[in-house]
Amino acid sequence: MDVISEVKTVVYSGNMRQCAASTLGSWNVTNTTTELLSALGSAVTSWKAKNPTAQLASTTAIHASPCAGRTISTYERSQVTVTVKLVLVDACPSHVKEALAAVCLELNVEWVDLVILSLNMPASPRTSPTPDDSSDTGSGSDAGSPKRFASSPSSSLPAQFLPVWRALEAEQAAGRTRALGVCDLNATQLTELLAEATVKPVVNQVAFSTPCSYKDEAVKRTAAAAGIQLMTHSDASVMVPVSDCEAVTKKQLGIALSPRWVARYSSLDETRSVIADFGFVYGLVGANTTIINF
Repeated sequence: MDVISEVKTVVYSGNMRQCAASTLGSWNVTNTTTELLSALGSAVTSWKAKNPTAQLASTTAIHASPCAGRTISTYERSQVTVTVKLVLVDACPSHVKEALAAVCLELNVEWVDLVILSLNMPASPRTSPTPDDSSDTGSGSDAGSPKRFASSPSSSLPAQFLPVWRALEAEQAAGRTRALGVCDLNATQLTELLAEATVKPVVNQVAFSTPCSYKDEAVKRTAAAAGIQLMTHSDASVMVPVSDCEAVTKKQLGIALSPRWVARYSSLDETRSVIADFGFVYGLVGANTTIINF
């Protein structure tokens, strides 16, 4: 059972390719976390400039109007591959459906091709960050954010992982995604997931800097035996710095909003082999909102 507060504010960054060309001049960022924060700041600043007297309602959608998303037409859909990296801060299963619905709305599609799950949470079996968990936050200032959960080559899946995976399986059964992937799972975690999953992941996206890197022989053997493709990424060890997001929204909106999930999406135009769209969708609540998992 999940006792959660409804996500009050959904922020859409719009197509960052369009932003870079039309409003930012150039989109020079040092890492994914900086990109995420810059896109959030750009979106809420744009919205506030257009709506200077507006107050956040009980449920608000904030669109970055100068960087409006390019909707994918029905004709284009068969030629475009849409990938979503879904980062869950609280590991609430109900946020899976919320996030996918928001991405599909932004791109005007009924389904995405691949969802890669990443949990922005501490390593199993701990359920809250320790002081050491704030030593590598990607942006350098978010002492309250936990480190990536796959913190050792032999750690087990956290208890919250399988309920979230079940929610992803339900989304695939409902036709809202064609395939599922995972992020930074070591060989032990992959084995545990494969033993429990109805739908196996097709991808394990691993970072160069983590113990379960693409060089890990156990990870490679486990993935190969299960037919799972290994891909690499260079995302920060904490992709969603909670307190930094709160600071950005506090500065621009006058209220600190805390991320519960962030979906980074991209669409690949297969006919030209180019990224046609990429952007972020943020699910935010008031910074003092408590989410409890049972």
